Amino acid sequence: MRATLPGADHAALAALPGVDAVEVRGDSMLVRTGDSDAIARHLLTRTVARDVEITSRNLEDAFLALTTERIGA
Repeated sequence: MRATLPGADHAALAALPGVDAVEVRGDSMLVRTGDSDAIARHLLTRTVARDVEITSRNLEDAFLALTTERIGA
């Protein structure tokens, strides 16, 4: 999920239930989540986020998730 969110708080976004990863670059943010509906609802009702874009993972992402060794696993 991507959105424009001026002043995005990385820690607050990362603490939301269902969030797997967060990247903040200037006014843009990228959130990886298993529950995009809940995160979109949060962004649209509790923040000034705009230009919210929800996309699913592509085949390459799925391959990497299945074949990449996780640290501590």
